[in-house]
Amino acid sequence: MPGLALPGRPARLGITARLSPPRRVHLGALSVSLSVQDGWGIVYSLPAGNLPADGQWHQLTASFPGGAARYPLRLLGASASYQLPAAPAPPYPSRAAAKAALPTRNRIAAARATLAIRAVAVSPSGSGSFPAPFAGPSPFLRWHAAGASPDLANPRASMVAPKPRAWHRSAGTAALSFHVGAGYLVQKTGVPPLPVPGQLTLAAAIPGAPVPAIGTRALFGAGGFRPGEIVPLPVGNATVLVRLVGQVRAFPTAGGGGAALIVDQAWLQEALARQGQPPLPVTQWWLATAHGAPRGLPAGASVTTSAAAAAGLLGDPLPNVPQLSLLVIVLAAGLLACIGFVVAVVAAVRERRLQDALLAALGVGRGARAGQLCLEQLMLSVPAAAVGAVIGVILAHLLVPAVTLTTGATAPFPSVQVVIPVGWIALLALAVAAVPVLAATAAAVYRPDPAAQLRAGDTT
Repeated sequence: MPGLALPGRPARLGITARLSPPRRVHLGALSVSLSVQDGWGIVYSLPAGNLPADGQWHQLTASFPGGAARYPLRLLGASASYQLPAAPAPPYPSRAAAKAALPTRNRIAAARATLAIRAVAVSPSGSGSFPAPFAGPSPFLRWHAAGASPDLANPRASMVAPKPRAWHRSAGTAALSFHVGAGYLVQKTGVPPLPVPGQLTLAAAIPGAPVPAIGTRALFGAGGFRPGEIVPLPVGNATVLVRLVGQVRAFPTAGGGGAALIVDQAWLQEALARQGQPPLPVTQWWLATAHGAPRGLPAGASVTTSAAAAAGLLGDPLPNVPQLSLLVIVLAAGLLACIGFVVAVVAAVRERRLQDALLAALGVGRGARAGQLCLEQLMLSVPAAAVGAVIGVILAHLLVPAVTLTTGATAPFPSVQVVIPVGWIALLALAVAAVPVLAATAAAVYRPDPAAQLRAGDTT
């Protein structure tokens, strides 16, 4: 794991440091902030106070957010901001003064200051003195240092950015020498120039390998990417290289089927810390709760639950229309099946009148003849109702996701879950299968005279 692991459950972190100013160049105090990563992978930027450029030892103290961070904690880096030393700025009294200003600015920028770190300590309490240090200067000798300024891209700024040199051990400390830089910012002609800020960033030795990521199917299609390919990912003012290791159809909170790239938060935060960039704030949490939203949420937080999302989809007029239409189709199909069975029974009874009269003449009772007719119809209706139910279930799984849309006329994600009420479907199938049996029973109640049917058959 990268960074410096902090022992126990600290409430404060203290770093003993010293800033030795350059000769004959005024350097203001460094405003220091620390980047600390918790067990969730979230990186916090914690202010640690100011470090005066007086060559004396001072303790920089950062307090952790109570109840918000998850232990264990790791120190990933530090950022020190200061005002760049002033350089000769226009208006120049003469061409000679303007020509002499450039080497003067470079001389000031090349002035060397030294930042030394002696010890690191943690405290479980929010106040009081610190216990004995748990780490010395050795871990910082492997840290990466970089200098920059937020006004480097400003065309009105004339500056030389800070330039750190290599770490070295000096008298039991980790010392970093750096050129302080110099510059100014001209707002408009005739207005005195403004000072510009400089920044010195320190980052733990974090591997520079591409961050693994997964992409949605739409992202792979839009960019023409392939699994295993390395692509640049713009994050704020930095660019992080990511390796596409997998493909998914969609991802929650990333849009139904839009292009999205998903990376592990801890890995991304470490990659940003390596480049000296501020951490990304966490704006969403996925929580597993037993009963609704938990208590103690931050003020202004909005809660979205899966139950509320499902209720919104079920109560939305747009998906309700196809749902109701499918229900009407099911009822209409059942009614048409019943009517078809009744017509088939009536046709069968009319066709077998002569056969029924012959059976009656041979001594077969009315109940036996009715039972035979009902059994025949039951053997036809039960398989037909079962096949119809299976076809209906298959059509529901095919049609419901295709016709269900959100309020934005897009496919919902997670996708529609088709729930088949097996009990009601079985009752409907049994009811449909019973219709021809009931029709055959009703037809057997009234039967014409068998002798008349036989005489009618002889004449035909």
